[in-house]
Amino acid sequence: MFSFGYFLWREWHLILSATSIDENVAANSVVANFSTIDPDAGNTFTYSLVAGTGSTDNAAFSIVGNQLRINNSPDFETKNSYSIRLRTTDQGGLSLESPFTITVNNLTEQNIINGTANSDILRGTAQDDIITGFGKADLIITGDGRDSIV
Repeated sequence: MFSFGYFLWREWHLILSATSIDENVAANSVVANFSTIDPDAGNTFTYSLVAGTGSTDNAAFSIVGNQLRINNSPDFETKNSYSIRLRTTDQGGLSLESPFTITVNNLTEQNIINGTANSDILRGTAQDDIITGFGKADLIITGDGRDSIV
């Protein structure tokens, strides 16, 4: 007599709504929302950052409900990606862990050019500039970038 065991394959997926964030956003900005696909209808899930393969930068993030938040304003020139490891757990205690890479989008930096209380010649650069004159009559010369004059 033979006995056969049956195995039910459960297809889980932990999904982030985004895996990149613009540089220079405010601290505690939302990077992504979590969702979990699970074959059991009606399950509820909690999310956590966990140690393991790919968890190098977990300390740079926090989780609030189903949101991943970055603790400090990211700067592409300092760090252009983060490695994190996340866990989703259903109300029955079953869980799935996955590593993710969060990339930082490099944005064109704007130069800020401020005049003084005197008459100034303010010259833009090849970058995008914000040029602000003060007090007296200023001569403002824009550069090659997309400049804003205040």
